[in-house]
Amino acid sequence: MSLSEAEKLFFKAVSTFKEGNIIAAADLFSEIASKYPDIGKAHGYLGLLYFDYFKDPVIAEENFKNAISSSPEFTESYLYYAQLLLSQERFAEMNAHLNKVSEIPGVKKNEVYELFGRMNELMGKYDEAIDFYKKAIKYSFSDEDIVSYEKAMARCNTKKKYV
Repeated sequence: MSLSEAEKLFFKAVSTFKEGNIIAAADLFSEIASKYPDIGKAHGYLGLLYFDYFKDPVIAEENFKNAISSSPEFTESYLYYAQLLLSQERFAEMNAHLNKVSEIPGVKKNEVYELFGRMNELMGKYDEAIDFYKKAIKYSFSDEDIVSYEKAMARCNTKKKYV
């Protein structure tokens, strides 16, 4: 079974992105999104590019929403979108979004709980944040991530001293 033209173009776009050629990757993902609108992964990556590199949260959000609706199995889009909501301190929306996302099979639970932790930390709810970082540890298979979550808990404990 050979790859379709859309799949070939998508793999080329991801490779281009991983090589650090952001503009060329954005062009390729845009081409895929316009030619093959049902390939939501392209929208997910476009959202990430607009959020992280082009600093345009409006276009990023539009792409994340398109990715989620057209390719709900591409779970990274849910996490990218949650990061956008966090960056804009849209806590109520983020909380509702993460509650739904935590029930989706295949989503990285450790990352969901880390985002819950970061949201609560940013809101000054340090004990709740620590509880979420503990849950993130429970679902993590990465020693590096576990160390990061432990540092986040220590940071929360430090912050509690100053409230």
